[in-house]
Amino acid sequence: MEILNDQDIVVRLRKRAEIRRSIPTRKSVQAKEPDRIADLLDEAATEIALLRMGGSADQARLERGWQALAACAAKGCIICTGTQGDGR
Repeated sequence: MEILNDQDIVVRLRKRAEIRRSIPTRKSVQAKEPDRIADLLDEAATEIALLRMGGSADQARLERGWQALAACAAKGCIICTGTQGDGR
């Protein structure tokens, strides 16, 4: 198996998504909204990584679902965290 490095496409896609989400002058960052392009970059990285591991489209959909749930819960969504928004 090839060792991942900073030239690997998966690493570069995820790093670019991280950079987009951290630029304070971006409208989506200021509005605390999702960055759709960054989300696509992450999705592409996940697809490539799963394909490299011999994963299927079903595994990719499951991975994206877990990522979306984690992102939603990180924002404090009461449905995803199972709380009432105040930690209960």
